[in-house]
Amino acid sequence: MAGLIDYLPSADSLLALPPEDLGMILLPLVQAERTRNVTTSHFDVPLFNANSPEYPNNKRSAVFYAIAEAWQWLLNEGLLMVAPDQPNGFFCLTRKGANLKGTADIEA
Repeated sequence: MAGLIDYLPSADSLLALPPEDLGMILLPLVQAERTRNVTTSHFDVPLFNANSPEYPNNKRSAVFYAIAEAWQWLLNEGLLMVAPDQPNGFFCLTRKGANLKGTADIEA
C-alpha cells in the first residue's frame, strides 16, 4: 500500500502544501487503510521510520504539525470524525469521507 512518502518524497514538498491540499492527499490513504479506525501516526511516523534523508529529524515537528493541520481540515469538512467505539485519538471516515472521490465532491 502506498504511503504519504510516495506522494510527497520530501519534508519540504509536504510543508509547501496548504492544509486542504495535504488533506486531499491524506484522504485516499485513509480510505485505503485496512483498518476502520486510524490515527495521524498511521501516516506521520512512517515518514521518519523510513530513515530518508528527505525527512530529516529537524523537520519532524513541522511535519507533524502540518499533518495535524490537514487532519483538522478533514474533520472540519466532515470527512473524518472521532471513532465512537475507540479511545481518544482514533478517527474514522464519515459516510461523506468514505464516498468522496475528488475535491469537487466536497462542495456537494
